[in-house]
Formats: sequence, structure tokens, C-alpha cells
Amino acid sequence: MLAGVGIARLSLFRIAPDIRAGRLVPILEEFNPGDTEEINVIFLGQGGHVSSRVRAVIDFLAATVPRRLNQTIRL
Repeated sequence: MLAGVGIARLSLFRIAPDIRAGRLVPILEEFNPGDTEEINVIFLGQGGHVSSRVRAVIDFLAATVPRRLNQTIRL
């Protein structure tokens, strides 16, 4: 997209800085299905047990990532 060779459908949090800077222009917005993208945390557990360190990281991400994404998306 930035090289001028096509169009793409990406989450706004990935491209908001380029839109703000005028490097990208939103098109076909009426066909936008929504701005969601899953974020997964994968870890190797032992017998279904989640250690307190892993639980702390998961809780931190769950509390922090949505707020940070909302700050990034403001155009």
C-alpha cells in the first residue's frame, strides 16, 4: 500500500499513523466489517495449570492492550 502497488484491508491500529500522516487514504469504508483483530496468548501449560507468572502476563495484556489500541486509533 505504501509503495502504491495496491489496496489492503488492515486493522486501523496498524495503519492509523499512516492515515494521520496522509500516506494512506481510507477507501470503501461502507464495506468495512469492523475493526477487530484477535490477539492470542499461547503458552505451554502443565496439566492445565497456569503459573502465577503466566497468569500475571495474561491479566496485564487483557487490561492494557485494549486501552493502548484505543489510544493508537484516534485519527
